[in-house]
Amino acid sequence: MPPSRQEVIEGFVVRARRIEAHSLVRDPVVLASHAEDRFEMNLLVDGTTRLTHRLPPDEEVFESLAARVRPLLLGQESIYHTKVTKALKRLLDAAPDTAAQQHRNELADLKNAWNAAASGDTYSVAQLARSEDPQNVTPASNVLLAEAWMYIDLVHVDPDQTRRAALDCPMRTRYVAAVRYYCRVAQLVVRTLRYVEKLREAGVVELDHTMWEREVVVGSDFVEEAVLYTAPVGTEPTGEDYSEEPGGRWTRFTLIEAVRQDPRRRLRAVFRGSGGNSLAEYDGAFVPRPSNGDEVRRVDVLITDGVVCHLRLPAVPNAPGPVSMELAERSETNSADLARYRFLLLIDEAATVEFYGEGDEEPHLTFTAPDLTDEQSMRAHASVEVLEDLQVVECLTGRRLGRFTGVTNDAERVLLRVTRMLYEGSVVKFVRSFGPRVEQSGELPQEEHSCFVREEPKTITVAGVEVPMPAFVLWHPQVSTQDLGPSPEHGTDARMFQVVTPAGQFFFALAPEFCSVASDDLAQHARTWDLHGIDQHAFT
Repeated sequence: MPPSRQEVIEGFVVRARRIEAHSLVRDPVVLASHAEDRFEMNLLVDGTTRLTHRLPPDEEVFESLAARVRPLLLGQESIYHTKVTKALKRLLDAAPDTAAQQHRNELADLKNAWNAAASGDTYSVAQLARSEDPQNVTPASNVLLAEAWMYIDLVHVDPDQTRRAALDCPMRTRYVAAVRYYCRVAQLVVRTLRYVEKLREAGVVELDHTMWEREVVVGSDFVEEAVLYTAPVGTEPTGEDYSEEPGGRWTRFTLIEAVRQDPRRRLRAVFRGSGGNSLAEYDGAFVPRPSNGDEVRRVDVLITDGVVCHLRLPAVPNAPGPVSMELAERSETNSADLARYRFLLLIDEAATVEFYGEGDEEPHLTFTAPDLTDEQSMRAHASVEVLEDLQVVECLTGRRLGRFTGVTNDAERVLLRVTRMLYEGSVVKFVRSFGPRVEQSGELPQEEHSCFVREEPKTITVAGVEVPMPAFVLWHPQVSTQDLGPSPEHGTDARMFQVVTPAGQFFFALAPEFCSVASDDLAQHARTWDLHGIDQHAFT
């Protein structure tokens, strides 16, 4: 079954992004210099003429560009350039004329440019044949020479009948033609990609946002995040599902566990409340840090994954002097940040922090737990909630989200919490009104009525992280319409309005894809946001 026009365009976008990421394409000026069929001509005193063709400095680099471009020139490929332009034309034909006419003209120009580039009608005046009988040499077009370089000099050896004429030219001539041809095609790929982006922005074409996010190149180092488990020699894996904890004799091997391999580096951290009760205990490890030449020893304590405490101690053990403890400011992952903010709240609750050596009954060090300011406490609570919500959304969607920046606001927190609850299949008490909207006829309901509104999926940004929000519906059995006045820019009779619920009530939000609550039970199962420091009934 041939691919749909949507699949053709999406396949083109992914390959075009890979082509655009190539080192010869990133600089359009450099690419243009290789795409132009030009050469330098020098007249020498001996009466001869020297022609110099400027080529990419590394032939192997150009070979990789030609390979990336090749699928757009093969008729059997789904993203063959003619198939791409046809798919775009069908999309434009289905769009309103007023919105698409300008784009149709541009597409016609693009199609002509592709046809001109791929035709075999151009010949280079610098084509140098090496034949004992030049009068009988069959002329080879630039496209034929370029294709011959691809098939004879690069990926294959034996020429077919159509490309045999190119053997009358030396390899360097075929290579020059290939550079001009494939660089010119790369220019067209970028130009077509810009065109698709323009259609997307105009709403003419709808493409999944992942087409612009999918990985298209691999750097010099391939870095993966993993979880390492260890077990005694000879232990068999517990199963084939490696997405779950292996259990049994398998234990996670972390940085803390690596340091704790040395018994001298082991310690136990105990957090106690004001009454001396233990709030939490951790088996950790410590790592001495080099001295800066002052009278202070520096020690890093690894308490739990993602949490590092910096200790400043007297240079001489047990000697009086400055003693302080602070947490490392930033971590490398969202999960480590979550552990750090949870730890901050634990320290704020604790009165003291005690560190015990391996086998010690008495603490080796005792610190007074620092108190957070109200602002610091609020930020820690908010960060924990945001990071927990991001973690749940990642798990439920199977998508890896971006890096948490730590900068957020209440509106973002509410949207993220609602998004999480929608994915969980909950009915959420969301907003008390929506709008403004426009009614072209100007006829607005005068009586209270039931309201049902569908919202399309979208992407929200929370603390610098782009989060997919699913399609959901807003419903309430008893709303009223508030007239906000005329809207002449939308029509002679058009009026603006918003829809509001009765005082103290909320629209119910649910994602039909995930929610299984019966319509008669929505109000009974509706949940609140339950966010620290946010009063849902006072929030606007």
